[in-house]
Amino acid sequence: MIDLTVGSSSGGLISLSKFMFRMDIGSCKSLFQDLAKQVFSPSRKKRLLRSWLSDSVYDVGALEDALKEHYSSDRRMFDTPVTCISSGKVAVTASEIKAGAPFIFANYNGAAPHRAASAYGRLRPDSESEPLVWQVARATAAAPCLFPTMDIPGLGAFQDGGMRRHNNPINLALSEAKHLWPNCPKPDVFISLGTGSETGDSSPTVSRFRNIFVDGWVPRVYRSISSSFDGQCNWREVFGLLDEGSRGDYFRFDLSIPNGLPRLDNTECMDGLSKLVRSNPAGEKAHKEAVASLLATSFFFQLESKPAYFAGLWQCVGSIRCRAPAQHVIHCLEKLDAKPKEFYKDEINLGLHLTPDDICYHCHRYFRPLRFIVRDVKETITLSLRFGSKSHRLSAFPSTMQWFTEQQGLEWSFGTSNHQQLPKPTCHVCEGWESGRSKKRKYADI
Repeated sequence: MIDLTVGSSSGGLISLSKFMFRMDIGSCKSLFQDLAKQVFSPSRKKRLLRSWLSDSVYDVGALEDALKEHYSSDRRMFDTPVTCISSGKVAVTASEIKAGAPFIFANYNGAAPHRAASAYGRLRPDSESEPLVWQVARATAAAPCLFPTMDIPGLGAFQDGGMRRHNNPINLALSEAKHLWPNCPKPDVFISLGTGSETGDSSPTVSRFRNIFVDGWVPRVYRSISSSFDGQCNWREVFGLLDEGSRGDYFRFDLSIPNGLPRLDNTECMDGLSKLVRSNPAGEKAHKEAVASLLATSFFFQLESKPAYFAGLWQCVGSIRCRAPAQHVIHCLEKLDAKPKEFYKDEINLGLHLTPDDICYHCHRYFRPLRFIVRDVKETITLSLRFGSKSHRLSAFPSTMQWFTEQQGLEWSFGTSNHQQLPKPTCHVCEGWESGRSKKRKYADI
């Protein structure tokens, strides 16, 4: 359901665990807490002189041993998973040590070339220099002062991925999404997870009083450096550039810490922070909205043929499908809201309800035939799933039928440029529905 995950520092560790190693969230949380308590043990803290000479406050050996044990000491970013089931697309950030420029380690290749003057580097070495997963985890977690830099053979030295205002890698994630899917104008759903903030959602204010001791150049520089790690600032900048129609697809989960942010090595506060998150009523409401959007965008529209022009209008024949296990998606939507769920074209009720009856008993894929008209193939429309008073767009909408025609290659009379037809899953039961041989064929004529 999540196509791309980008993480920095602790977020990078969780991204690798959840989406490359397919651990559930509860296991990720327990692992992270155990790792923090093991690495930040007071017995592993060095004295001042030794810390200065070794470039770290804590013994890095304990961290590396723990990462090797969890991620395996020999698995590389592009290795085949043990289960032979493809993992999700994951990018983990790290920074080079001279100017703090961001780099990403990824387990995928993109469809479009990167720009020559990109704001970040993308490391894709040959097979001999391919980094190990634990090395990538070690690099993104190399917080200055706490741990030394990570020297990856054949690539260079790296430090924490949150440096230079990339503690929230929202801009890197949006750029990578465009690199992976160059023909998609924007993500269906974007979710940003924070680790706590001092600023919250309030707008910046100007100080009217200056104290030479509190507001001298040293504390000002310190506060400026500290604020560069605040992911909430990056979020507000990006969110402010979005149009009203797109803002409903972007979610940010963060929490304002009442008494200030705890130290990075403070392991005693983790249980308290967890309780604080769970007791936040605003977070629960946003969580339900984000889940509903993710589930709704599991459904997508597919044209069965080119739109046909008739009597001044374009007739579009296609079907609504589901890219995730449909039975599970429908069950989750029912748990989220028991109200009837109906498909809409803009503000027009298509008269179609979401039901497990439209799951093919043979191939177990969701298949709901659909027919509607548009005034022009370049007219922007939106197919959505509505329940309660809220509408949730299907994947790739709003869009035009011209865009779907181009993406599906329906105008290619002789196949693709290499003379092949685009692959299409076949099922004789579904094909019977499409051709009208089955009595179960249901169309909504709008």
